[in-house]
Amino acid sequence: MQGSKYSTFISLLYLPFFLWSFLGAHKQYIFDINTDHISIAIAVLASCLSVFLIRKLDKLELLMMAVMFAMAVVFGIASIFSMEFEKSIARYSDHLIYIFIAICGSIFFGRHPEKFWFNVIFSIVFSAGVVICSWLFLGLSSWGRMTVPVYDFQLERFLYFPNGYESSADPNVLAYFIFMGLLLFFYKIDKPVRHVFSILIFFAGFLTFSRSALVAFIFSCCCLVFLYALDFSSKNNKLKLSSIFKLLGVLSGGGVIIAGFVFYFMDNLLARIGDSFSNTDRISRLSEFTGQMLTSFPDFLIGRGVGASEFYRDPHLFYLSTVNDTGFLGLFLVLVALFFSLFFSIKLKASTKLVCLILGILILFMSVAMFYWQIRTFYFTLMVMYALIFQHQKSHREKYTYF
Repeated sequence: MQGSKYSTFISLLYLPFFLWSFLGAHKQYIFDINTDHISIAIAVLASCLSVFLIRKLDKLELLMMAVMFAMAVVFGIASIFSMEFEKSIARYSDHLIYIFIAICGSIFFGRHPEKFWFNVIFSIVFSAGVVICSWLFLGLSSWGRMTVPVYDFQLERFLYFPNGYESSADPNVLAYFIFMGLLLFFYKIDKPVRHVFSILIFFAGFLTFSRSALVAFIFSCCCLVFLYALDFSSKNNKLKLSSIFKLLGVLSGGGVIIAGFVFYFMDNLLARIGDSFSNTDRISRLSEFTGQMLTSFPDFLIGRGVGASEFYRDPHLFYLSTVNDTGFLGLFLVLVALFFSLFFSIKLKASTKLVCLILGILILFMSVAMFYWQIRTFYFTLMVMYALIFQHQKSHREKYTYF
């Protein structure tokens, strides 16, 4: 099978997975079938087909696979010895599916960057457009937050959360993907129009009123600005007066726009900040969870089984959940998987722009993970970061070294 002949077809098979991810894992049901599950199934098919396009694997790809395989093994051992064996194995199977998609997807898109960027740019622009259009035509949901509405075939109209919180895309997950998409969009598109689209994408993320995602995104941007300035000064570059005015103009314009958003939605923001139920629930979750944390050495090492945190009362804190589910060994491998791309982007002397993009995505995820997380956010983030570093490796080396 010729890779160039079928790569476009495989890329399009991955597109629903990208699209539904940037829609916050949208939960539209058609004939009692969750369309998000369909997108995952199609992504599995695309991953299987992409295997036939891989003739050889280089060292970096094999190393990534080794890290992911080690993580899968540790997660599997933790699940086998879980007190909730059947539930844990069922949850573990979800991890295996996402691991397979992340491995195959990152290798495939690492070799087809133009198709990767098409899927990303199309998905984030579409997602932001859906959120803004929903706000314009349907307004905010009764919860005072935006998400992607689902179509009720009986009532013949779009609704937010028709059957409770879990019946539509989680606003926090939606916000995370929108802000990650904004980082990717701003990195790739270098035309002046990117500023207009970036404002619209940011506005879509803002409308979710996700406190954690918004704070994480701002923190990520501040870190990137600092690193850019540090890199610029270390090279003893002279800043032109025109560049200073341009930078000040962008920062001032962005500040005014954000201030306008804040002023217009002040009541919604204050309601979210002072949401006593949400704040009390979070503290209660952490208190209850830490009270039942690991009590034996095997638990500390490999945890209580994948998904164990969800069998009780999830603390909504990624690191605690990981330790409880798969022990400190599992947390160590998770952190290795997360920092893999950043380490090799520096080792392979990638551009400051690429290093900052990978770091920005990493900071965004690790900050948001202090408040909530989903399996999809973790593995999709890995797939994106791995694809970026594979793209750099293949475009900058003069000679491949294969095993």
